[in-house]
Order: sequence, then C-alpha cells, then structure tokens
Amino acid sequence: MNEPVTDLVVLSHLRWPWVWQRPQHLVSRLARRRTAAGGRTWFVEEPTAGDVTAPQLQHEQRDGLTRIWLVVPAGERAAEVHSFDAAGGENYGELLAALLAEQGSPPGPDVWLYTPTALAIVDRLTFGGNIIETGTSSYRLAHARTQRQSAGATSSPVTLGPSRVDTARRTT
Repeated sequence: MNEPVTDLVVLSHLRWPWVWQRPQHLVSRLARRRTAAGGRTWFVEEPTAGDVTAPQLQHEQRDGLTRIWLVVPAGERAAEVHSFDAAGGENYGELLAALLAEQGSPPGPDVWLYTPTALAIVDRLTFGGNIIETGTSSYRLAHARTQRQSAGATSSPVTLGPSRVDTARRTT
C-alpha cells in the first residue's frame, strides 16, 4: 500500500487569478496530480488591503486547488500591504495553520516558497515536509534566514533546492 501524499502549500507573491504565469502552470499541474493521489494543494497569496476592521483569512476553491489570502484593514498605508511581512499580517501564519487544521490537512505539508518574504509563515506551520525554493530568490532566502536566526528566531528544518524547471534549465 502506498503512503498518503502530503498536502502542498505554495506561498507566492503572485495572485492566482492574475496573469497566468509559470507558477500557475506548474502549480495547476501539481494540484491535479496531488489530488489524484489523495493530497491537496493550497495556494497562499500575499495580504491585500480591504474594507475589514480586523485581518480576515479568505479562501476559495479554484482550478483544482484552494486559493488563500489575508485581507487586512486598508488604513492610511494600504499601498504597503502587498507583502507577507507587511504590517497587519503578523498573524497570517497562525491563521493559515488554523485553517489547514480546520480543513483536515495533515500536519507536515510540503511547502513551495515562491517568495522569501513568506519565510516567517513556514515557521508557523506544523512542519515535517520538504521546502522547495525556486527562482532567483535563493540568495535572498538565505539572507532572510540568516537575519531571522541572528535575531533569535527559530526556523524549521529547511531544504533549499532547485525546482525541476531550474534543474532542467541547468542541464540542457
């Protein structure tokens, strides 16, 4: 008997319904395969400002995965909200972990870190899977991780590695 497939949590700086780019192409294919094997895919976007009085986690089923985003109060600095480490999103990791548990996601998902600003969220997930870090942010991720560790933050075990696309690019 095969072991169950872990869920995949993608932390991205892109909005799922925005322009269809490489992350959406890859993640949609992974989501289909993961769903067929019994796992789920969660696409987590950066916070956005909205007409709320307190941060609210929103989610919807879309294109075979669950799209998740945090809406924070708009206020005077609404233009600065669009980053995982922006003011107002301090509890994003806890809210995400609670939603995953509420939805029956098993602990220890694989995490695809598509932006280094989401590293703090990885620390808040019950971690036991792999972390895939892609794109040009390898240096930035290592730098962000070093800064967090020097500030006394604890980090989950992290495996930094290229995506299949990056590997294919280097070998062809």
